[in-house]
Amino acid sequence: MATRKKVHGRKFPSELRNIIDDEFGGNMAEYSRQSKVVNGTLGHYLASNRYPTPDRLEKMLKPLQPKAQERLLEAFLMDMVPPSARGQISVKSASRHALKPAAVSSDLGVSGRTLEALEYMGRLAAESVPVRQMLEQTAKALGWKA
Repeated sequence: MATRKKVHGRKFPSELRNIIDDEFGGNMAEYSRQSKVVNGTLGHYLASNRYPTPDRLEKMLKPLQPKAQERLLEAFLMDMVPPSARGQISVKSASRHALKPAAVSSDLGVSGRTLEALEYMGRLAAESVPVRQMLEQTAKALGWKA
């Protein structure tokens, strides 16, 4: 099993590193080839405060397995939520028979935490075109239907 490199403060670079380790045996060049995102750009996401555009995030999600897509998307979304609002997002363990929130389709196949982040981002999307575009691109990349 690959060792996990910690990147403090932000979730996205840490999760990206973990996914490259888990899915590609730590071979960033292979992930770069499959995602069609330049190796140096991936390095910036790992080491700096840069985040991918919606189009680039879509490319990064495509070669990943569904669980890895969810992990990377959740890390991206959680970093986008302002720190003051993160307390509104909580992980809820739900039984198999628990009702899903009415605003969210029950067939998305994502964790409760991701759903909470998506709902929060959806509220922001009503006021922000870039946020709306990012959510639309992400949904498209994951193959979700409206």
